[in-house]
Amino acid sequence: MWYDRKARIGQAKQTYAKLFRYAWDGITSFSETPLQVISALGAFLCLSGFGYAAFLLGIKLLQVFGYLKELEVQGFTTLALSVVGLGGIQLLCLGIIGQYLARVYTEVKARPHYSGKREIARRWLERLGMNPNAGQLLADCGAGTGAFAVEMLHICRVAAVDDYPESLEILRARLPSELVHQGSCTDLPFPDASVDFITALDVLEHIEDDHAAMCEMWRVLKPGGGMVVTVPALMSLWSDWDVSLRHFRRYEHASLMALMRGVSPQIVECNYMNFFAFPAVWTLRRLRGAGGQDAGGGERAEDKVPPLPVNSLLRKMFVWSSCQTSIHWPFGVGLLGVLKKPIA
Repeated sequence: MWYDRKARIGQAKQTYAKLFRYAWDGITSFSETPLQVISALGAFLCLSGFGYAAFLLGIKLLQVFGYLKELEVQGFTTLALSVVGLGGIQLLCLGIIGQYLARVYTEVKARPHYSGKREIARRWLERLGMNPNAGQLLADCGAGTGAFAVEMLHICRVAAVDDYPESLEILRARLPSELVHQGSCTDLPFPDASVDFITALDVLEHIEDDHAAMCEMWRVLKPGGGMVVTVPALMSLWSDWDVSLRHFRRYEHASLMALMRGVSPQIVECNYMNFFAFPAVWTLRRLRGAGGQDAGGGERAEDKVPPLPVNSLLRKMFVWSSCQTSIHWPFGVGLLGVLKKPIA
């Protein structure tokens, strides 16, 4: 069916430089291919340099025995070999180091607790009405390293908010600067009713006045918009890790419900997360405390990445148990809260 499309209002603000940067970020941020190309180029130059050196050495040896005396090697052979060979070694080493770091990063992202939590948030945002074609704005409060904000870039407009200088530096390295905002959950840099969706993933436990933070996030949320929050659950799991991360509290189901009811009458979901992992996490933290290790620092056993099949199973169980709505778990490692702002 043919139709006349009216001219769009306004002008595009994306310059060619910004578009090139988006393209370059897309090529380099989500793939090890550039690092593999660098490694391959370094290996090729190494082999070329050493191969040519072997060729020249063979000629010299033949000339010692009276062969090929008429063949004369032209140019600065030693210098050329040094540049090609050593340059190739440097590129190869850089490529290997880069791939090593990329795989460390991939391993961290694959931890079921972190990657699964981001998928849970995405699924609940979709249920709240997030539409990839609607140009909606998501404010990720306490964006941290920006892993969730980067993942959401292909779905909606993103505003990554944080107030820690280290986090802001990481965010500006991973995201366009106009998407990074300095601010806290108690002082968001947005007008009233200007944001379609808000996420605060493991953030509220870091804020002393969590009610003020909820009210501030509610202020900037549009009517009809949605909010997804996650928090650590149950003070029985309190450990040195909470102290080192400067948590003020861990939440009970009742305390999170009371916090959400303080701003919204329309609570979509409030349920424990990671129910199946709770016995193992509780036992490990009790053993850690009993062993005298409850003093901050160190790697937690529950943060170690298990073998791939186990990791995949844990992640699926984590995501399923947090997205289903038929069962209200009696306990868990974390808590999920989902709210929708009524349309006046």
